[in-house]
Amino acid sequence: RAHAMCAPELANAAWSLAVSSELPLSLVRALNARAGELGPGAFSIEERSAVHQYFLGVQLETRPPADALAPAELRDACREAIIVQSPARSSQLHLDVSAMLSRIGVAHVNELCVPRLGYHVDIAIVP
Repeated sequence: RAHAMCAPELANAAWSLAVSSELPLSLVRALNARAGELGPGAFSIEERSAVHQYFLGVQLETRPPADALAPAELRDACREAIIVQSPARSSQLHLDVSAMLSRIGVAHVNELCVPRLGYHVDIAIVP
């Protein structure tokens, strides 16, 4: 069914798989092939962000062979979508942890963007 998915359907399916940690290689190949056919322009910025999370999950969980990866142009566009978006507002718990770290003198940064990964880290301890 992946071969017939439109961009929003693919983004939702990919994100769902990423958070479930169920990433069978046959499905990864099918989703990546379809995403490559659609290309970056078919996805909204939010959809590219969701697909990027899926790409990260695939890389971390399955370490697929190169021929199973989505095209580099699409992977780069999806990573860039995360980088250019501001992270969601910090939760109260996050703010409380940050305040405690400050009180005990731990240098840290909130909502740090890691461009190479294309991800925002809630709290990063800095040297």
